Amino acid sequence: MFSCTAEMQVTESGTRRAVVKISGRATIDHAHEMWEKLCQAFAQADEVALALDEVSEADLSLAQLVVASRKSEQSSGKPLALVGRPPESFLGVLAEAGVVLPIETEREPVR
Repeated sequence: MFSCTAEMQVTESGTRRAVVKISGRATIDHAHEMWEKLCQAFAQADEVALALDEVSEADLSLAQLVVASRKSEQSSGKPLALVGRPPESFLGVLAEAGVVLPIETEREPVR
């Protein structure tokens, strides 16, 4: 089962924060849907958070999306943060690909 949702939050300071939650099988079969949600988040929010802690299976397409999101962060000036602890399936894909992600990681998962 796969799910990709985006929720807009407004912080106490008035910052619009999009939280993109991906769960289940985050594989090439769902890459387009994940990319669309991330693009919408960058277009509509002041900052973007990506929650991957419920991903059960990942492949290189998820890693590519996260790297592309990092480039969107740099070009838009909108911060990107990973929330929660990424699952071992995703970390294993990153390790195999030799990818190191210089993205801020928040300690508390987004609810």
